[in-house]
Amino acid sequence: MDDPREKLDWSFVHMGSPLSNESEYFETRHLLNQAAKVHSKIFCSCQDRNVDPRWLPKDHWSRGYAKARMWSQYGQRHEGVCLVFSKSAFCRALKGQLDPKTIIFAEEVRYVNMSPESINARTVSNQSWQSMDKQEYIEQFLDQNCKALFLEKTEDYRDEDEFRCVVYDKSSEPLFVSTEGILKAVVLGVYFPLSLIHSVLYLAKNNKAYVGMMRWHNGKPRLAPY
Repeated sequence: MDDPREKLDWSFVHMGSPLSNESEYFETRHLLNQAAKVHSKIFCSCQDRNVDPRWLPKDHWSRGYAKARMWSQYGQRHEGVCLVFSKSAFCRALKGQLDPKTIIFAEEVRYVNMSPESINARTVSNQSWQSMDKQEYIEQFLDQNCKALFLEKTEDYRDEDEFRCVVYDKSSEPLFVSTEGILKAVVLGVYFPLSLIHSVLYLAKNNKAYVGMMRWHNGKPRLAPY
């Protein structure tokens, strides 16, 4: 992630009796940042806007795949692809493929520059930190502050209409989730290199997914079958 609000390490305010020595403050910051930025994995997606479903077949402006700036920023300048999932199906697959004890959050991102919850999410109880098992405290801290830590972005990102799945699994290794049976469509960017089309068609065929290509006519987006 490039957003400094999320990428840079966080500092925390300590409440209650002082910790025993200065190194404990550095340990607290290190372990909480590691849990949030290394051990937590985030699936970011752009969802359809909440509009009347009767308009969706024609109203491409409201569709997640039709956002020109998102293609420029995340879709290799319109040369990449957009994978389309059912939100509910993806969340079910995620939960079904992971350990039942894995901590998972799935929710829409809220766009706010700084909320009271965000300030509270950087507050550590010294008494709890010293009395609880460190891993237990970290999991409780993430559970209580998940929305403010992972599901808030500054207001200038609001047109992304982002939906996120956050997974905390205690590992620094990448997390892979099978898309078999849940991939609904593959949308090609308007400048997608056709030399790569066979790889896309192979992926789509194995998943029984629709393949479409973005077209722009007189400044208006539309999805054309490939």
